[in-house]
Amino acid sequence: HIDLLAPARGRGIGRRAIGHLERCLAERGSSGLFLDVHPQNRGAQAFYAKLGYAPVEIPGATSFFMAKQLPAQSRP
Repeated sequence: HIDLLAPARGRGIGRRAIGHLERCLAERGSSGLFLDVHPQNRGAQAFYAKLGYAPVEIPGATSFFMAKQLPAQSRP
């Protein structure tokens, strides 16, 4: 769960944190990320959509899921 306090929002902190996480995971061979976002949290859904995450429909699910494929990293 990621949630920034109101004074930290809108300053690029969340975007940079997610970018750092994505880079670290890609460097370690992860091919992507899968998120669980509260269905009524439209702000979070919009935030992740701006970062390239797309909705993933899962029949019968009560949560809202999003995913993003990470770029392949070259290994030494």
